[in-house]
Amino acid sequence: MPELGEESKGSIMIAGVIKDTSQEDVEKLNERGCSQLMSSRSSGRLDELEKAVECLTRAVALTSKGHPDMPLRVGNLGASYTDRYRRLGELSDLEKSIECKARAVTLTSEGHPSMPLRVGNLGTSYTDRYRRLGELTDLEKPPIHASPS
Repeated sequence: MPELGEESKGSIMIAGVIKDTSQEDVEKLNERGCSQLMSSRSSGRLDELEKAVECLTRAVALTSKGHPDMPLRVGNLGASYTDRYRRLGELSDLEKSIECKARAVTLTSEGHPSMPLRVGNLGTSYTDRYRRLGELTDLEKPPIHASPS
């Protein structure tokens, strides 16, 4: 297995111990967060949703800049914030959802097969914010065009 460069390594704290993580570990963290998100949707358990947000936040933080999975991971984090907003009604979760989903769209290359889904997910969050705040500007947002950075 090839050595990972410094840019693809991070650290994670588990039970008070800091441990080096590889991108493979980050992928597992992302998968765990997604699994907990899906489980929280079927069970309705808030603790599972909180764990999903935590895992997905860590996965995004530990993903190196320019990593091809960053748009997917940040989109997953946005979905977890959307679920928590819909569950608890905290406007800050909705704002984080929009921020993550907009970033996912921006990081997705033009013509990528996931682009329509990501733009649609972002539009859904703008609709949620319109329903909450009644600001027409949320319904008038132009689509974000991809410009990978």
